[in-house]
Amino acid sequence: MNPQEQKRRGLAFTIVAVVLAIFTAVLFLIFVVALEKRYDPMQVVVAAQEIAPGTLITPEMVTTDTVPVKSYRFTYFQSVEELAGRRISLIWYNKGDILSRNGVAEGWKLEPGMRAVTVPADQVATVASGIRPGSRVDIIASYIEDRGQKQQAQAGGGPAIPGTTGSVVSGKTTLLIQNVEVLDVYVPSEQFLQAPTTGGAVPTPGPTPTAEMALQVAGVTRRVVAGITLALRVEDAMRLSWMVNFGQEVRLLLRPINDPNPIRVAPVTIDSFK
Repeated sequence: MNPQEQKRRGLAFTIVAVVLAIFTAVLFLIFVVALEKRYDPMQVVVAAQEIAPGTLITPEMVTTDTVPVKSYRFTYFQSVEELAGRRISLIWYNKGDILSRNGVAEGWKLEPGMRAVTVPADQVATVASGIRPGSRVDIIASYIEDRGQKQQAQAGGGPAIPGTTGSVVSGKTTLLIQNVEVLDVYVPSEQFLQAPTTGGAVPTPGPTPTAEMALQVAGVTRRVVAGITLALRVEDAMRLSWMVNFGQEVRLLLRPINDPNPIRVAPVTIDSFK
């Protein structure tokens, strides 16, 4: 091998070694940056004092601190402003504990005599994804009414046969409660249901980055509501509960937010269509 060939090979090896060294250095730098990011501070809200369950949380009770990114959870509050309003502690927080959305609940401003009542959405018919916290609804209920006993008539329209009776029932739909405030609307989390585009296959679950669950139907995303919390007087809550348990159907009608006036409407029976 002549000296020129040796020189060229030596130069080639040198270039390859330099490139590999640069590549290794870049990989090491990327690794170091990624490692440092795991320990970058993230702001979280912590208890500035002991907070007992059922306590209305005020700004004076909390402060902010930082945790490494690797320790951060999406359920943590990042600012005191996120706790503005009425947040009620569900668990006991010691001073320095990180406040989590799983450990606090929305508190509603209820008038004296009113109660918060949650109705499972699978037990009421609602306006598809149109009801939101703050909405106003009317509640109508359909049920079977027993009108008592009636003697059986003879064939051909003759007089009733003595000693023969039968129960007479009739369906009725009535305006049960008006102008009810919706306090909260719960939607399932953890998964996303996507309806198949063809066929009748069962929707398949999959992950979702949001806190809401949706149903994809013909390209339209709709929320799947799990429960609706209403503000009701105790007697109205009992009437609603009876209808949910023993009636045929309970339906919520979304009403204009600026229409507080009650309406008078007669119940609907089969006689209404004659």
